[in-house]
Amino acid sequence: METNLRILILEDCIDDVELIQHQLKKSDFSFSCRVVETREDYEKSLAEYKPDVILSDHSLPMFDSMLALQMFHSYKKIFHPAAVFILVTGTVSEEFAVQIMRNGADDYILKDRLKRLPAAVLNAWEKNRSKYQQLKVQEEKLYLFDILQKSLHEIYLIHPENFQILYANEEALKNLGYNLEELQSMTPGNIMDSFNEESFRHVVQLAQERNKGLLLERKAVRKDGSTYPIQVHLEVIGKGRKKRILANVLDITEAKELEAQNRLAEFIQDSFRYERGLEKSLKVVLQELCKFCSWIASEIYAKEFDQLKFLGSYNPFLSHDRSILGYDISSKVYQTKLLQKISIPAKDEIVKNEEWLETGKIRTVVAIPIELGGEIIAVVVGYLKKDKTGQKRFSVLSDDVRKTLGENIKRKKTEEELQKIFDFSPDVLMVLGKDGYVRKVNPTLHKILGYSSEEFLSTPFESFLHPEDLPLVEEWRNKPLKKDDVAHYESRWKTKNGDYKWFSWSVTPYLRGELHFAVGRDITESKQQMDAIKDQNNKLAQIAWEQSHVVRAPLSRLLACVEYLEENGSAHDNILSSVKSSAYEIDKIIRNIIFKSEKVELNGKS
Repeated sequence: METNLRILILEDCIDDVELIQHQLKKSDFSFSCRVVETREDYEKSLAEYKPDVILSDHSLPMFDSMLALQMFHSYKKIFHPAAVFILVTGTVSEEFAVQIMRNGADDYILKDRLKRLPAAVLNAWEKNRSKYQQLKVQEEKLYLFDILQKSLHEIYLIHPENFQILYANEEALKNLGYNLEELQSMTPGNIMDSFNEESFRHVVQLAQERNKGLLLERKAVRKDGSTYPIQVHLEVIGKGRKKRILANVLDITEAKELEAQNRLAEFIQDSFRYERGLEKSLKVVLQELCKFCSWIASEIYAKEFDQLKFLGSYNPFLSHDRSILGYDISSKVYQTKLLQKISIPAKDEIVKNEEWLETGKIRTVVAIPIELGGEIIAVVVGYLKKDKTGQKRFSVLSDDVRKTLGENIKRKKTEEELQKIFDFSPDVLMVLGKDGYVRKVNPTLHKILGYSSEEFLSTPFESFLHPEDLPLVEEWRNKPLKKDDVAHYESRWKTKNGDYKWFSWSVTPYLRGELHFAVGRDITESKQQMDAIKDQNNKLAQIAWEQSHVVRAPLSRLLACVEYLEENGSAHDNILSSVKSSAYEIDKIIRNIIFKSEKVELNGKS
């Protein structure tokens, strides 16, 4: 045999050990052997050697077989359930032999009859091993049954012919609300919505033919009549009389809820993509939230500059914008940063103040904070006929839904604020494409040039430029601007009536240079003023030149006469001195005129 047994011999007589080993060697199984005689060595060998078979003498120094058997039971229970204990002794009474067998020994062999030892060892080993394997199988069955019972899935065994439910686990009983006896008198038709026996039989037949399970999606019907979505895995197991239909049922309420929440998040995202304002987008979203959460009406509020502001509503019962109650409950959300929910008694004071609550039979109001990055972006208020907490988690919106709504509200508000800056800016704001077309322009340019938006957007912007300024466009195209670069240009744009206006431009790229953002300012008046100043300076310079040259000609002659008189006589010294002084004074005045005219000309050039 292939059996290789580890045998531990507990014996203090070396002659008896040799006799035992001699008999074992005559057996048809292989073995290894260890011999001990003290309690300490015995206990150590149980832990280290882990024997399959223990052959123990009865009488040992300060130790006996009864104590060895007790220690064996602990070892067997923890480490080796199939281990064998056989008493091998000289003489014992019949009463003792019966007692030790009752205490759990597998057999006893007298030392004068050792020929029976190999057979006794092998028989006891095979018996214990078979018993252990059966026990193990039974434990595994109980373990698997326990798993089935405690499974989070609903498990059913169904008769393949009449479809009677034979077994249902704890989860099935809990979900459906029936006890096992009630279910065992039913078929799947009693617990499945829109059950068709012929269709079910066809599915079972397909599962059997394909030898694999089939998936179905249905609705389960509870004892109280409520339903919930399920995914059913059907499989045919066993053969003949033992053939059964195994139904593994998963409650997919949460999966369906998550799927619905994801669809809602996508709807919200799409609603904000259209070219509609924040208020219109929110009205569409609030209407969808009413469908999703079974609300009768809905409102949304947000804070701006520490003031609570109404953003929009969907309310078939109100002609005006908002209700007082929605404002108050939203304020509480901002104060507490928590979801708020109130139940309204039929004759509450609030109902009297707001008659539409009674018209809509509103009994529950919930306010949900829409947070983004720890900041409350808005508060959504929902109105219900009654508290539907047990039927639908009406006040719970998934993280994705709240995040999508918060992001889009924030983005739309930012866009509208930027649009106001864009529309009311005194400067020209324009988005230019590399293809030569204006993509977007604010009203300021319309006012200055007189063209409509359609004319700007449908005509290449080069058509509006003065011919002399076209090289600037080529320069802009041939020298791509890098991110954060700003280029400055001056150019003339043609007006609707044919005149030209001067603009100073600052241009910077975005979207990887595919588009350029341009800020322009009308500098036509400053250009005209500079031209007028230059013209005036030129005229002043001309006048100064003419005056200096006209006055200095007779002055030069006067000075020459004075010098002649000085050289040829001194009879009129006083008169000559006075004439000379006046001449030099006139010369100084002329020089000052020339200096000032030159300065005016220089300033004009600068």
